[in-house]
Amino acid sequence: MSDEAWREYRQALPSTVADTERARLLQEYEPVTKERLDLGRYAGALPRAEEPVYRWVRYKEAYSPRLVRDVLDELLPKLSGRQGRDHPLVYDPMVGSGTSLLVAAERGFHALGADLMPYAIFLSSAMARWRQADPAIVRHIASDALSRYTSMPGRARLDVPAAEWAFSPAAARTLTRVLNALDLAPAGPDRDLVRLAVLSAVEQVSYSVKDGTSLRRRLPGGVAR
Repeated sequence: MSDEAWREYRQALPSTVADTERARLLQEYEPVTKERLDLGRYAGALPRAEEPVYRWVRYKEAYSPRLVRDVLDELLPKLSGRQGRDHPLVYDPMVGSGTSLLVAAERGFHALGADLMPYAIFLSSAMARWRQADPAIVRHIASDALSRYTSMPGRARLDVPAAEWAFSPAAARTLTRVLNALDLAPAGPDRDLVRLAVLSAVEQVSYSVKDGTSLRRRLPGGVAR
């Protein structure tokens, strides 16, 4: 959609939409808002495929780190890439997979993130601390968990509402056994990265597909609803 078409669309919104709180906020911050529709090419998980680290976990609502880099370079052209205590703090109130935190670290900025989803909090925290992990220890933790998980207790049902239809009893039992085996490793960024690898594969063994903040059920043929 072109810039002109987008503006026409916004102007054509019915009053029931234009009078919402979101519209009020858009109007309030209009003086400091700048439209950059060209950044749309960086939206979605696909543009992250060529980025090391960022591509480790599939997160549907994620975006390319190039979007954050371009925004920071435009807003803070004299500070990007330079270390210093006087740098502004980057805050992401919907941190998701932690892209903004990682890019802030690239630029030498301090950053904070928040999210309502527990998985997003864990994911962004694990990703933000990846430099603290030791590859040898990560491999050892993963190998150790795979060698002992069959002897660990497991559960055929998980304590979440969607678990009754999202996982087969066998998949739930295997998943909980692996996670219980990981719990035996020392807490820290090394264990978190292995746990993240396990959780990132959950969708592949589940009947559910993540769609925003909701779940859709995967049909036998592979199509979700």
